[in-house]
Amino acid sequence: MVREFKNKKGWIRIVEAFIAILLIAGIVLTLTMGEFIQREDYSEIYDAQLGILRDIQVNDTFRQQILEAPNVDSDDNSFPGDVETKIESLTPVHLECKAKICAIDAECGMSLDKEEIHVQSVAIIATSTTYEPKQLKLFCWRK
Repeated sequence: MVREFKNKKGWIRIVEAFIAILLIAGIVLTLTMGEFIQREDYSEIYDAQLGILRDIQVNDTFRQQILEAPNVDSDDNSFPGDVETKIESLTPVHLECKAKICAIDAECGMSLDKEEIHVQSVAIIATSTTYEPKQLKLFCWRK
């Protein structure tokens, strides 16, 4: 009986040692692999987009121009020039952005031949004289 108990202690120690080795190997692998896995941080792109859209959204002149504009993207001549200039002036140098004005309930996509496109939109509902709900979408990507 005593002999069986001693054998169990030996096996328990072997299992404990094996688990300890697995834990240490897991920690080492996690630390070393963390350097190889690069996570992309898109918060700077989204922050820039939201900053541009908020500046336009709170400006009454820009709001009026957007509400009076047809459904159009920034490559078109009928896109409000002041709004386009504001977008270009606020866009960081490492980004390129295009905008589109659409009806609030319409699909508002843009076909761009880029790998990663980040999109944010803002609703422009009305001014004191005009009620014509539109959305302004901003499509940005890294240069």
